[in-house]
Amino acid sequence: GAHAPVFGYAGRFSGEKALVTMVDVFRRAKAKLQDAKLLLVGGADPGVSVHVPYWTAEQRVIEQAIRQMGLEDSVHITGVVPNPEDYYRMMDVFLLTSHFEGVPLVLLEAMASGLPTVSTAVGAVPRLLKHGAGIAVEREGLDLNEAEREFFADRMVDVATISRSREMGLMARKTVTRLHSLSQYRRAALKYFEKRIKS
Repeated sequence: GAHAPVFGYAGRFSGEKALVTMVDVFRRAKAKLQDAKLLLVGGADPGVSVHVPYWTAEQRVIEQAIRQMGLEDSVHITGVVPNPEDYYRMMDVFLLTSHFEGVPLVLLEAMASGLPTVSTAVGAVPRLLKHGAGIAVEREGLDLNEAEREFFADRMVDVATISRSREMGLMARKTVTRLHSLSQYRRAALKYFEKRIKS
């Protein structure tokens, strides 16, 4: 098809992000999209020294999984970067395989960059993606099981290859813009009422 799709993730390398699962679903998607790449942006947050040993250990586990699956040439780990948003431009599809999330800031950033997303259905993710900005994959347990991994990988292939992915990206950007203006509106309304109460 077109150019080789780049799947991507940005954020912390911590256990609940299930990045070994992400590497595995990427392996399955790559079986159908030979030249696909996976870009993992981030790692240990240098500002939070207490977590560095934990994240470094987590990164080693991820690197080991990449080697075991024979994906060294297809997966690139950037390490911590000053402006992760520069890397969103290199991606075609954003991925989240998290066990749990609230409102993932990295997802909002990816959406603002116009990226369609495939994610586990955690926290606010289904609401964020429901208007067509991406696909939220339901799962039974904390981690994707075998059948769910296959399904997740198939959705990755769909989003990377369908012509709709551009529409999804536009919808993603629109959703974030709407959310952003909503919160601005709420802030303005709050200020107005506070003023009224005080006067």
